[in-house]
Amino acid sequence: MILCLAVLLSTPLYAAPASTVRDYLAACAKDETGCENAVLAADFGADPGRGQCGPDDSSEETKAVVAWLRAHPKLSDMKAYIGIRKALTALYSCKPL
Repeated sequence: MILCLAVLLSTPLYAAPASTVRDYLAACAKDETGCENAVLAADFGADPGRGQCGPDDSSEETKAVVAWLRAHPKLSDMKAYIGIRKALTALYSCKPL
């Protein structure tokens, strides 16, 4: 867990807090790893009480998030991190056990 956190914190993300969803999607077209890292970071910061049922494969999760964001162009000017969280919540929310 600590190693995972260290890797996430040391890895540069294309979707910096000031980046918009539009910028994030443009960066994803050029750098899949940076795109995936941004989803992992947003996923890591999820509220544990909310519950989340996502795929074990982070690549599949990232593809779904990108597709969801592309399908919601009204979010283009939103901060990337918030947009990614909205996508994760819409796609993978579930009731905690």
